[in-house]
Amino acid sequence: MEPIEILGLCILLFVILLLVAYIVILKLQIIKFTKKVDELLDQEYNELIKIDTFDKSIVDLAKSMNKHVFLQRKLASDYIEERKKLNNLVSGISHDFRTPLTASIGYLQMIQKSGVITDTKNQEYLRIAIDKNMYLKQLSDDFFDVSKMSVKASRDVNVEKVLLSSILEERLLEQFDWINDRGIVPEINIDSDVYIDIDKHDIDRVIYNVFSNCQKYAVSTLKVLLTKEKLVISNGVMDSNEIDADKVFEPFYRGVSRNKEGSGLGLYVVSCIANEYGFGIEASLVKNEFAISIVFDKKESQV
Repeated sequence: MEPIEILGLCILLFVILLLVAYIVILKLQIIKFTKKVDELLDQEYNELIKIDTFDKSIVDLAKSMNKHVFLQRKLASDYIEERKKLNNLVSGISHDFRTPLTASIGYLQMIQKSGVITDTKNQEYLRIAIDKNMYLKQLSDDFFDVSKMSVKASRDVNVEKVLLSSILEERLLEQFDWINDRGIVPEINIDSDVYIDIDKHDIDRVIYNVFSNCQKYAVSTLKVLLTKEKLVISNGVMDSNEIDADKVFEPFYRGVSRNKEGSGLGLYVVSCIANEYGFGIEASLVKNEFAISIVFDKKESQV
């Protein structure tokens, strides 16, 4: 082989090696760039894409992506700000609505207890008025809680060690009237000295909402179980087809029966609070017995 041919072959091999090296480096840069793009989601677009490459096309692509990052930041910021304004508006309306409503309920109850109304029909009208006002108050309470929880920064949470067994017993005593009216003999198994770290208002709201749901559907049984690991409240239902256990934690879900009063937000609020504190929560319906189970530590067991 002539020297000139050897030189030409060497030059060709050198060019091929350069092309292969360029392709390998370019591929590595693309892999690195792809990783950076994937990291944007985990970092919630707080970081810009920074690359170290000699390829102008990738540099231009990075610049274009960073423009989208800035836009995404602005959209996210605007969305959060508008959501705060909306929820503050809802909270304000709900608060202004609850204040006169609470006073109205108080006055109606005073009239009821005074005994000044003796006519049977008017007594029934008064009872209905109180019930409807109580329903409206619960409705406004649910909307207030939902609006607050949707923007965590606006929530004033005071986490403390709460004696759950005591709160549960107090709330259970408040259910006596409707439980007794339906001839239900509750099965109660409450461990003493059960403490959890939570805001007292939040756990009180959870228990209140679960019992409110029981009041809507319970026909034969009511069971309350509390251990250091979990809380389970269950009740018998007339027809298992009127409740979909897979949907009860969805907002505005009210079951198949539309004659049950309620906003459909009660158990949704329960799930929001449970999730905020890292509790496990599950609804089940087995042989006409509906149960809400809350596990205080997800790692302890599956509900």
